[in-house]
Amino acid sequence: MRKGWLLLALLSFSCASLPRTQEPVVLSRAEQEEAAFQAAESKGTAEAYQEFALRFRTSALAPEARRRAKDASYRHRRAAGVPALASSIDEGFAALTSDYAHLSPREFLDRYGMHRYDLPISDPALKQEYAQKLHTVILQVLVQQDSLDYWLGYLSVYPDTPYLARTAKETERLLISQARGALASNRLRVYLQLYAKNNRTCKNADALQRLVVDYAVQRKDSPALQAFVTDFPDSPHRGRAQTELDRLQRDYDAYQSVIHSSAAQLEEFIKQNPGNAYVPEAQRRLAEIKGLRASGIMPGVPAPPPPLPASFLEARHWVKAIGESGKYVALEDDSVWEVTPLDQIESGHWAPFSDISVKASHDVLFPYKLINVKSQESVYVKPVQAGKAAAGR
Repeated sequence: MRKGWLLLALLSFSCASLPRTQEPVVLSRAEQEEAAFQAAESKGTAEAYQEFALRFRTSALAPEARRRAKDASYRHRRAAGVPALASSIDEGFAALTSDYAHLSPREFLDRYGMHRYDLPISDPALKQEYAQKLHTVILQVLVQQDSLDYWLGYLSVYPDTPYLARTAKETERLLISQARGALASNRLRVYLQLYAKNNRTCKNADALQRLVVDYAVQRKDSPALQAFVTDFPDSPHRGRAQTELDRLQRDYDAYQSVIHSSAAQLEEFIKQNPGNAYVPEAQRRLAEIKGLRASGIMPGVPAPPPPLPASFLEARHWVKAIGESGKYVALEDDSVWEVTPLDQIESGHWAPFSDISVKASHDVLFPYKLINVKSQESVYVKPVQAGKAAAGR
């Protein structure tokens, strides 16, 4: 009996001494991701990070894994193939990032968008990687600035941009919204020439040309029509532009014959030429003359021009400055003269230091003429600021 109890005790002790089977540890999804990411970190290879990114596509750590895979691949390629360029490439990335953070949009585009900015990289993969980052940053700044001149400049400097379709779309959008004046024709010509230069065809060329002519015709803009005729000699819309330009020239010639005439002659011109493009200008001038008469300044006959010293009229003068695209001319004595609207196209391109003579005219509103001695162009003017000689009288 005693032996039986002893045997039973030994068996119980042996069973108690056996190791118990541990329950399996189940990790949460977040813990699995963290453990796998730490494993990739310990290896530090592009393959390890890529494997993590593929396995945990929706993980919050996936973007970081892809970035590190790219960096590791870059370091590997650089160490294996182009160690001499390591510093220049790193400096290029650093300079680009720093300038993007610290320069104004205009300054950044002047540096990177208006001048080709390439590094001497021979490795195709590295070259493509740098170019992609460069153009991505330039495009972001171009969108912020949204300037037609900058889009055109970028397309001219980088015809091989990876964002050609986006650049063309934004450029044409601004061309359409700004298709006014002679500058519109010039910008469109530059844009289309960029296509021809790279052996490509702009599918919207005809529509853009028609739009420029439409705006010029609608606004009766002779300089814009002349610019189009010059810039696009082979355009199917050139004939329409030339026809309208000829009509405006005839209207201008007819108005020029009465521009310095009496109120009665201006009224007759308006009555006889209701479709003339310069009727609004004639009406404005007529209103000014009638306003002078009503105020008593001009009681029925043209008043003599304001007196100026004979020495001033006989002397040779020169252009000190041109203001507001030809609206104002300042002479060397600091006198300022306002030019009649129809003559501002001539005075607008006068160069500083051009020799000028001043003569009296018979025009009621613009009683003097400035004559460019070299070109013999004359413009009708009225004084708006006395010069030193007149002020000292």
